[in-house]
Amino acid sequence: MSIVGRLGRRRSACGTEELDLRRRCESRLAGLDVPDPFELDVFVERLAHVRDRPLLLVPYRFAVAGAPCGLWVPLPDADVVFIEETTTGAQRDNIVAHELGHLLADHEADPALVSAYRARLFPSLDPSVVDRVLGRTSYTTAQEQEAEVFAWLLLGRRAWSSPRDDHDGSVGRAYQLFGPAQ
Repeated sequence: MSIVGRLGRRRSACGTEELDLRRRCESRLAGLDVPDPFELDVFVERLAHVRDRPLLLVPYRFAVAGAPCGLWVPLPDADVVFIEETTTGAQRDNIVAHELGHLLADHEADPALVSAYRARLFPSLDPSVVDRVLGRTSYTTAQEQEAEVFAWLLLGRRAWSSPRDDHDGSVGRAYQLFGPAQ
């Protein structure tokens, strides 16, 4: 069976929960001004403008073993997305998009993981701010899955935006497989 056939079968095997999750993320994306062609930094600027508050992407050295590689921190006057400073390229973009998924869904932190990381990662931040944001360090929770699906859909816009060369129709076929959920 071709890769296209396997991917199509895999997509149709999604359960109701997965489709609901995808539809929630797509709905969230539908209400946003996503640039075409897609550029993450332009999207971040537009999101900050729509939310009427600064949205800062800050490289940060997470020097603690097991620490997250990205973190959204909603401060009283701005949203800050910390990104592991050694991360670049597509991985950096995925981390940023994932954290934006948390921001747009207004996720809360897992209290058990908050207490484990609070003092070690951010000793100078107000504990109530840290309590809200830490805990998103694995893909095992529903919030992590939602943020990851949002990132996947958002960054997928890069692939779907203004296709310039689709001589053999492969971009169109890929969009049929991975475009908006039916």
